[in-house]
Amino acid sequence: MQILSAVKRLVERLAPTQVCAPCIAERVEGPNLEEIGLALSELAAAREFERDNADCGICGEHRLTIRKK
Repeated sequence: MQILSAVKRLVERLAPTQVCAPCIAERVEGPNLEEIGLALSELAAAREFERDNADCGICGEHRLTIRKK
């Protein structure tokens, strides 16, 4: 739950920028990429977040990203 909260706060702070899991993992201390992916899947189930294949607003790579609507 602590990982989910940290990821959610980061995505909300960066809104409306789309951000990929590797960039989130670099900015949230502790969890590995798999744990970040699980947290992003949980956030994506909420209506206020959106996942899409797009360019990450931080690294510029075309990947699966998340953003707050």
